[in-house]
Amino acid sequence: MSFKIAENNIPEVKRALAEAVEDALTKIGVRVHEYATKKVPVGTPESTGIPGYIGGTLKNSLAYKVGEVDGVAAVTVGSNVEYAP
Repeated sequence: MSFKIAENNIPEVKRALAEAVEDALTKIGVRVHEYATKKVPVGTPESTGIPGYIGGTLKNSLAYKVGEVDGVAAVTVGSNVEYAP
């Protein structure tokens, strides 16, 4: 038995794989963002002791980004609010 490769489609396979990884990471980012948005606490006038306080800054700051971390495809979820950690 022998095989003959008639066409080299490695570039197309690599491109399709990269797209699949990006799609998967995007779906993960969306799910984690949804979960975090539901779980993050929101301050109220009662919880802060500040009359008229309107919370939600942390919840509204949550975001995700698909990209590379140390050369590896990744999704990063977080906030730029200083008290987020």
